[in-house]
Amino acid sequence: MRYLLLALMGVLLPWSTASAERVCLERATGKVLEYQSHATEGTLLKNAVAAGFLLSDVEEREVTSQEWAALRETWIDAPARKDAEKDKPVEIPLSDFGAIAGGLAGAAALVVVARKKKGTP
Repeated sequence: MRYLLLALMGVLLPWSTASAERVCLERATGKVLEYQSHATEGTLLKNAVAAGFLLSDVEEREVTSQEWAALRETWIDAPARKDAEKDKPVEIPLSDFGAIAGGLAGAAALVVVARKKKGTP
């Protein structure tokens, strides 16, 4: 019986310690540095230190699926959508150019108007 219990512990114990979802966060900002779905405690800290972060500047913690979804939305998905929106081509109706018709002056005006509409300097 004792050997059966030890065998079961050997099979089940590794799953219980390594099956947690873990994140590594930058302490100052809360920014997600790394996520692993089956991480062993300490792995993400080692990775952060190897990437050049100070151990005192990072935090590793276990998260639920809901917590990870919220972190992912805040730090990954929302910024990606914002960047994709910025990179969309801007369509400018010809009526915005008024009397300018072709040539170098027209091309320069197109660039200026496109930048103003897009929000870049």
